[in-house]
Amino acid sequence: MQRARKTFATGQRVVAQGAVLPDTDPLVVKHPSLFEAVEAPEKPKRPARRKKAADADGDT
Repeated sequence: MQRARKTFATGQRVVAQGAVLPDTDPLVVKHPSLFEAVEAPEKPKRPARRKKAADADGDT
């Protein structure tokens, strides 16, 4: 992942300072000097699903 060092515009596209783009994005490939490397953000973890009250009792 790459983060924009400053706000800039190319054609019809505007990239804000701090915007994170993937390494394969055409802007990152063509203009690598405008970006700095950052680690990919971790995906948020989902909480474990709770059992329904009927399942938790064990009475079926």
